[in-house]
Amino acid sequence: KMDPTLAEVLLNNLLINAIKHNIPDGNIEIHLQEQQLSVRNTGQPLTEAPEDLFGRFRKGTDANQSLGLGLAIVREICAIYGFEATYSYQDPWHELTIFWKY
Repeated sequence: KMDPTLAEVLLNNLLINAIKHNIPDGNIEIHLQEQQLSVRNTGQPLTEAPEDLFGRFRKGTDANQSLGLGLAIVREICAIYGFEATYSYQDPWHELTIFWKY
């Protein structure tokens, strides 16, 4: 069973990330299936390597852009519970997906 506080942090970080990186008048979708949760947002292609998204305090190619802690925290929470966090991009959709087994 997942700690409710950690579940809230995980969900908040996924949603904040989608809102923060969405384009003006863009879309956000949330999909929940039996063993996965996906949060998608429209946006421009990444300017950094996808594997850097889950790192702590990495700087993007834009000097004013920080990748922050949000997705690093998501990955750490996933590690605690044996979940897998993935990122994919299919123009124009960025998608973060959490997979679990029970």
